[in-house]
Amino acid sequence: MKTVQRIAIQNFLKDCSSHPTAKEIYISITRDRKFENLSMATVYNTLEYMKKKGLVRELAVPNFDHKRYDPDTSPHAHLVCTACGAIQDVMYPLHVGIPEEHRQGFIIHRGEVNFYGICPKCAPDKSGKNADGNK
Repeated sequence: MKTVQRIAIQNFLKDCSSHPTAKEIYISITRDRKFENLSMATVYNTLEYMKKKGLVRELAVPNFDHKRYDPDTSPHAHLVCTACGAIQDVMYPLHVGIPEEHRQGFIIHRGEVNFYGICPKCAPDKSGKNADGNK
């Protein structure tokens, strides 16, 4: 059953490329007065439903307690900043596979490719400062 709240969450994600957290989704949607009674539980339940239906991918970021959500479920990789948690899509065809003899009996359903490092905003320049001017 589609509720007004679930539709609002799906519509928000449809046009979103920032890989938001559940809290970011909640804050953005509740700015609209007609959704001021939206609960975090509804956001989490909707994201879980969408994940099970293959409508969103859940992304874990090392060193951060929150998960991020990607509405683009097409095959693509991610660049993940381990300093600030930012995630960028890599829309470049990466063909990664494991030959049958190295699968150790696993039946593979899907795979993900993520590259971890420091984004330009967090990386220090030659003076040792990052884009915010901090060392």
